[in-house]
Amino acid sequence: MNYDKLLMKIGGFGRFQKRMLALLMIPPFLDPMTSYMLTFILGDHKHRCQMPNTMGDPFNSTLNMAANISECFVYQNGSTTACNEWVYDQSQYKSTLISTFDMVCDNKFVRSHTMLCHYIGIFCGAFTYGMFSDTFQKESPRWLIAKRKLSRAEMILKDIAKENNANFDIDIQKIKVDETQERVAFCTAVGELFKFSISMTYFGITMKVGNLGGDVYVNYLISTSAEVIALFICLYVVERLGRKKIFSASMLICGIGCLCTIFSSLYGGPSLHWLTITLAMIGKLTITVAYFNIYLMVAENFPTNLRSFAIGICSSSGYAGSMVSAYVGDLGVLVDTKFGVALPLVIFGAFGICAGLLSFALPETKNMPLPQSIQEAENISRKQYKDGGSVLLGRQPVLTTALIGMMLPNLIRSFVSSLPLVGFLIFANGYFSMLVYDTGYILATELVDSSKRVFANFAYYFSFCIGEYVLVILAYFIRDWRILGWSTSIVVGIFLTSLLFQKESARWLIAKGKLSRAEMILKDIAKENNANFDIDIQKIKVDEKHEKVAFCTVVGELFKSKILTFRLAIFMFNWFSISMTYFGITMKVGNLGGDVYVNYLISTSAEVIALFICLYVVERLGRKKIFSSSMLICGTGCLCTIFSSLYGVPSLHWLTITLAMIGKLTITVAYFNIYLMVAENFPTNLRSFALGIGSSAGYAGSMVSAYVGDLVNICY
Repeated sequence: MNYDKLLMKIGGFGRFQKRMLALLMIPPFLDPMTSYMLTFILGDHKHRCQMPNTMGDPFNSTLNMAANISECFVYQNGSTTACNEWVYDQSQYKSTLISTFDMVCDNKFVRSHTMLCHYIGIFCGAFTYGMFSDTFQKESPRWLIAKRKLSRAEMILKDIAKENNANFDIDIQKIKVDETQERVAFCTAVGELFKFSISMTYFGITMKVGNLGGDVYVNYLISTSAEVIALFICLYVVERLGRKKIFSASMLICGIGCLCTIFSSLYGGPSLHWLTITLAMIGKLTITVAYFNIYLMVAENFPTNLRSFAIGICSSSGYAGSMVSAYVGDLGVLVDTKFGVALPLVIFGAFGICAGLLSFALPETKNMPLPQSIQEAENISRKQYKDGGSVLLGRQPVLTTALIGMMLPNLIRSFVSSLPLVGFLIFANGYFSMLVYDTGYILATELVDSSKRVFANFAYYFSFCIGEYVLVILAYFIRDWRILGWSTSIVVGIFLTSLLFQKESARWLIAKGKLSRAEMILKDIAKENNANFDIDIQKIKVDEKHEKVAFCTVVGELFKSKILTFRLAIFMFNWFSISMTYFGITMKVGNLGGDVYVNYLISTSAEVIALFICLYVVERLGRKKIFSSSMLICGTGCLCTIFSSLYGVPSLHWLTITLAMIGKLTITVAYFNIYLMVAENFPTNLRSFALGIGSSAGYAGSMVSAYVGDLVNICY
């Protein structure tokens, strides 16, 4: 008997799972309050040179207007010279890191470097999680079974059955674990590529939403709303259509939407600015759907022993994409034409379309149990599963430590005046925020049975969007970056106490051989779910050889498999693209023009829409179709901003924002799916590794997004 069948017997989604899932929604709710705050404290702060030999120089002084003073140069003594003092407009922001450290003119790329610190921290966190989580995590029954830690696994399963009011009369000795060490690397490579594409697009649209024009707050509000919409889409679609279909569709739509901003930007003019924003928000919505799916896909494509590593690697790739997105988002600054607004979205769109097309090579993991061995991961398309486990690093202590680590740098940063120290604290915040999100996600994924996996993913991501809504509200009323830092840190500190009620993962405990502890948890689960747990887990003998398998040996298993290696390469590229786009749009939402708060709100709403799309479509159409289409749509939407930026009149600025939000929505769908796809494409002993690698690729994409998003400053 595999673990999923055992979980269904004691309650796959009973009262226990619902209660734990509610608690697990708190960490992602807190995550954006500190990490995405950079959207506002590093926002485009309007400035001009201060007049020489003057005091109390107001920004909108009529005297200054008559003196022909620009942002970076001042006319003095018959010549034009670069200024070294500036006056900042306080109508939108009262105080930001830009105004505090004068990140303008020749120092304008210091902003990108500062944001890069955040993405590097996320990248390191993803890589660290993927490397060590499978070694220290102590709570998943699935992983414990894979590692033959049966006594502890039995205790956890009994707790699950007990809390879910289910009977547990299964002989755990009959639960078979396939430890075949065959080729496993295709999905990991694919996940890296996916995560990079998704992250680059997602963060490229989100973090540079102000570049779309219009009110940066409105743009951000729309962007956030697009995420919310994406989440609901995922909620009702992913389980119906499958991961692959939703992921592919979201990436394609995101790409197409971003590409379409070309027309609204080039030919639309100001009157069609709304179209550019709309296309960008479509990209945001669809990339959110992709984001939703990619975690599922990575988790479902890799075995237990490699799942954390795969998620970590793919996340790293994704945040590499997010790093790229910061600079891609600012490419518009380099091009002093209408095309400048659309240029970053065009790049996001191109990556989205490539990732969407590449996702067709992945298997569909809808309704498939998480693979436990490499052989099971390779046989996903033939449904030859025997199931498997979880991840490695103790999630509960890691989650607690990560939340504290996320809060403290954010709080300390508000009191320092040294830019290098600020950069280090931003790095630390990014590092721990990644640990918070990925650790909580693995817990949520392994908490429920396969039929509720998409819903758990939806609930987890949806709480993240709620956190974004809270952030934009706080940022709107608190325009000083230091006070905003204090406020968000206080919110995180208040919710830290919720971790006292969070239980360890029985699935992982079984895989680690911590059978006594696993049995206790499983009994609690069975009791709360009104189920019986009458299995003597102590009779299970633990094979210590499984526990002594070195990390390098596990990684070696992955790359012995050409199929899984190829999958991993595709996932890494997509994750990189997703992260670059997602963070590029999210963190640079102010670049879209208009009110940054409205832009962020729209961006978050696009994510919510994407989540609901994933919820109702992924299971119906499959992971692959949704993922591929979302990446392609995101890429197309971002690319289309070329036209709205170059040819659109100011009245068409909305079109650029719309295209960006389409990219945000679809990249969110891709984000939703890629986790699922990676998790479902790799066996138990490789699942964590695959997720770690893919996640790392994604965060590499987020690093790139920091500079991509600032390309607008070069084009300006």
